[in-house]
Amino acid sequence: MCPICGKTYTQLGHLSIHQLMHAGIKNHHCTECGMSFYRKADLDRHEKTHSGIKPHTCEICSKSFSQKNNLVMHLKMHIGDRAHVCLVCNKRFMTRSKLMLHSKRHEKDKKLKNLVGIVESD
Repeated sequence: MCPICGKTYTQLGHLSIHQLMHAGIKNHHCTECGMSFYRKADLDRHEKTHSGIKPHTCEICSKSFSQKNNLVMHLKMHIGDRAHVCLVCNKRFMTRSKLMLHSKRHEKDKKLKNLVGIVESD
């Protein structure tokens, strides 16, 4: 059992990794980009993104992905699971966070247009 949060594990190794998370210690580092991970399995999965190998292919549009979970998210787009709609351009997103990130682009574009308008009027 974790002495910090009380979470229990059946395997001692899983408890050890969990305790590293409380301490913020990430022992597994990507030599390509420097990202760090708590678990070696997460590092191994991440390193595949640098290899260029994309074994998971969408049967609808042939787009390929290095990780299966990214393909699953992509497939939701094809089946219409995009409930979050941009009010400016009507682009649809699968998550609210992706919509919010997209919306910031419109804000930057608007600020840039206003700035250009000020410069042109001088």
